[in-house]
Amino acid sequence: MKEVIVLKPKNIFLSGQLLVLYLALRNHSKNENFNFNLSKIDWAYPLLILPLSAI
Repeated sequence: MKEVIVLKPKNIFLSGQLLVLYLALRNHSKNENFNFNLSKIDWAYPLLILPLSAI
């Protein structure tokens, strides 16, 4: 299982969090299993966490 490290976004908006998530996932294939490392994020939108937990 690969670890995907999601970096701290530059702003507090949902768009900034989606951008860093996209940048973290863009080099991985769809068939891989992931372990998301969100330790660098201070706060996350619930709309972001719910889809991640379903993956």
